[in-house]
Amino acid sequence: MKEKQTKELLNILKDTSNKSELRNVLESESFDLSGKTFAQYFMELTIDNNETRALLVKESQIERTYCYQILNGTKQPGRDKVIALCLAAKVGEKETQHCLFLSSNAQLHPRNRRDAIIIYAINNNLGVRETNNILSDLEEGILE
Repeated sequence: MKEKQTKELLNILKDTSNKSELRNVLESESFDLSGKTFAQYFMELTIDNNETRALLVKESQIERTYCYQILNGTKQPGRDKVIALCLAAKVGEKETQHCLFLSSNAQLHPRNRRDAIIIYAINNNLGVRETNNILSDLEEGILE
């Protein structure tokens, strides 16, 4: 069975008018976007970028034990932790957005002042410390 495009699926959901139809749609369509967890996807990214776990822990400024639990997939990270890990790994904006999505966190929005600063930091390969300095200088909350 061929998987439907997202737009097609959205149209089907718009035309669904009762729970019985919804149940049929949910049973007949694929809702798995990548098949990977945040931890799996992130570790693939960092392997591609030749990062080590110890360096990620250090550069992310996340408490060591908690960071390893995130990387092992035993803890689900909050938005700031995902951003900090992505900054530490020097991954791009697209990959950071996907990490936020996979971890069930809100993606970065350029119309949000704090998010705009973070997008700037990602696009300029800044680390967590540098990003926090800019956030603080511009009177926005730092990554915690």
